[in-house]
Amino acid sequence: TTWLLLIGKSESWVAPTLLLYGPRLFLGVPLAVIGLLVTVIRARLALPIVVGALVLLGPIAGWRAGWRGWVPVGVPVLRVMTLNAAGRELSVAPSALLTQTGADIWTVQECTDRTWEQLRNDLPTWHGRRDYQLCTLSRWPQTAVDTMDREDFERARLERGALAAAYVVRTTVDAPIGAISVVNVHLATARWGLSGFLPSVVRAGGSMAAAGEQ
Repeated sequence: TTWLLLIGKSESWVAPTLLLYGPRLFLGVPLAVIGLLVTVIRARLALPIVVGALVLLGPIAGWRAGWRGWVPVGVPVLRVMTLNAAGRELSVAPSALLTQTGADIWTVQECTDRTWEQLRNDLPTWHGRRDYQLCTLSRWPQTAVDTMDREDFERARLERGALAAAYVVRTTVDAPIGAISVVNVHLATARWGLSGFLPSVVRAGGSMAAAGEQ
């Protein structure tokens, strides 16, 4: 049931939307408890538990347990910063932001002409490119770029309007530790799936300020 909800109702209903963007392996806790009890009481009934575990690890969790984040390893540090510029010039100088964060790679969404001009003027030694309204900047040369097929995004735009527009650009950065693939993504928010939390005036297209005045 969880698998079918993720496939069919993500970004439409609240519960599957929260599950889509949140952790999923916690669903294995009741499965593990039931599996332990079944194994102790009657081992031959464990087959459905095993099938359920495979569905959880595969289609639901995508074969990703996130275990690498649990174990500290001695690897080089690479700092990546991302920022939605909202189509405006930044109120803080880009060079100052980089000094504060120590970022090596910077992805900017809603990077319009004036945003891009400010970035290029203030960061003359950085390498960068702009595709659609996505800007990718790095301390090191960028050797390749690729964009995702727009067909699926266009279908979503036709179904849900301009707010469903999405852009994905992948850039290869020639860093000292080797080639790094950087994906700059600007997806539509999950507003349809989370609309159950919003006041009706917001769901109807009003502003948050207007909703607060009701």
